[in-house]
Amino acid sequence: MNFKLLILLCISLTIAYASKSQDPLEQVRSDMQRKATGAMRDSLDRASQLFLAKFQATEDTLEKRYYQSKLDSLDKVADRYNLEGLLVDLEFVKKHLSSPISVKTLLFRLKRYEGQNYYKEIYTLYNALNPALKKTQKGIELREALADFKNSSIGKIAPGFQGKDINGKELSLKAFQNKNYVLLDFWASWCAPCRQDFPSLKELYHKYHSKGLEIVNISRDEDLDMWRDAIKMDGVEMWKHFSVKQNKSPIEKLYFVTAIPVKVLINKEGVIIGRWRGGGEEHMAEMKNMLQELFME
Repeated sequence: MNFKLLILLCISLTIAYASKSQDPLEQVRSDMQRKATGAMRDSLDRASQLFLAKFQATEDTLEKRYYQSKLDSLDKVADRYNLEGLLVDLEFVKKHLSSPISVKTLLFRLKRYEGQNYYKEIYTLYNALNPALKKTQKGIELREALADFKNSSIGKIAPGFQGKDINGKELSLKAFQNKNYVLLDFWASWCAPCRQDFPSLKELYHKYHSKGLEIVNISRDEDLDMWRDAIKMDGVEMWKHFSVKQNKSPIEKLYFVTAIPVKVLINKEGVIIGRWRGGGEEHMAEMKNMLQELFME
């Protein structure tokens, strides 16, 4: 067979296979994403894995701080590229308001960190979607997610919850109203960034607990023994502890927690006044400054 004909045949077979395995519009979206971010994402992932491995391998405090600073810097760069990807996706949805892929794309972006500041744009595009898409399972899921996002944002009354704590005692948000500031900390025993924030949180607790600060740790652990062991190992028994699994609680949905760690600060009137997604020194510094102002230090 002629070499050129062989090449053309291979290309044809590849296109035919792709057309069967992937929606053409999804291919368009993927191509737009690759063009927007290039090879940088892969480089960032490799660098992050390298520094994370070094962070986990050392017990030296200074070295840990150094590697954590590198990871935080890489996160900022990644955030910029994720934002570019979000803008590409929003542009795609604008041009394909009748495609089911657009519903999935909006839901995916809303649940990611970079979507937090683009609620209005995502909500506007949701309203512009083909009405038939809004009645689909994904369309309904997107509508509910938009509502949960809005209802758990800064300035809103914090969604109530109740159940049993780690000791079997009743625990509810309402019990703290008009008495305490409450910091909800969504975490899990297997989440390294979650537990890396514990030393700083312990400092804040010891400093402000007598003045009215309560910390409620909300775990998504499936293994309850690992959950209890981590609490003892990290020395945070003095906080309130609430298991999503044990209480069969919808609290993560109510607070639109799609990834951990997430921290939500609620004032004495039950209003959300702070929200941080992700760990790291920058978020902890913001939280410390806010608490200093609240307790007038």
